[in-house]
Amino acid sequence: RAFGGDMQGQGAVFETPPEIIKHTLDPSSVPAYWPWMWALDFRHSGQDSGGHPFAAVLGCWDRDNDVLYVMHAIRMFGMAANHVASIKESPMRDAPVAWPHDGGTGAGVMTNETIAAVYKKLGLAMRPTHATFPDGGYNFEAGIQVMEERLAAKKLRVAAHLFDWFDEYGGYHRVNGKVNKVDDDLMSATRVGIMDLRHARTVERFNQRRAAPADGAAGTDFDLFTGQ
Repeated sequence: RAFGGDMQGQGAVFETPPEIIKHTLDPSSVPAYWPWMWALDFRHSGQDSGGHPFAAVLGCWDRDNDVLYVMHAIRMFGMAANHVASIKESPMRDAPVAWPHDGGTGAGVMTNETIAAVYKKLGLAMRPTHATFPDGGYNFEAGIQVMEERLAAKKLRVAAHLFDWFDEYGGYHRVNGKVNKVDDDLMSATRVGIMDLRHARTVERFNQRRAAPADGAAGTDFDLFTGQ
């Protein structure tokens, strides 16, 4: 695994004990020069009737020590407008938003727009392209390896009160060497954020942006996955 190979057999995806990565950093104490970013994992249908929920994590980055602090997490069903409204409740609502490559696919039968475009129209500061590593790649297993390296080195810390995040973390496991992609929504959002971390921005850079849905946003309050 240290050399990028798959971990065989069954077992936890991440080996770092959760107690090691928990933090109690007060958001009000974060230095102004630390940049912030949201990262998303879009809702999508699965084999069961509910499918995967939407997930988002908010992180701030201590660039001097290269430590990413996850400060807030959201996991919910509902429509895109509900997801955006939940993010807009945060003081960091205008931070840049990283998103996975499937956000470039069509949003549904009632629109020709991509999923990412719908969320942008609803007011989020979506990155112009999906999240990638600096070399342009977005390989899933490479993202898992980078997450584990950060966790082990205490360069990925998560707020202790984010119980949903730690619930997913504790259950994230492999079957026959492959990650079991069930109840992994916040894990996926965190991986996306790590890939695009270089695009995080300070409050000074985005606090003039007070995003509001454009006039064309009317009609986007529908379920992206049923077209209703």
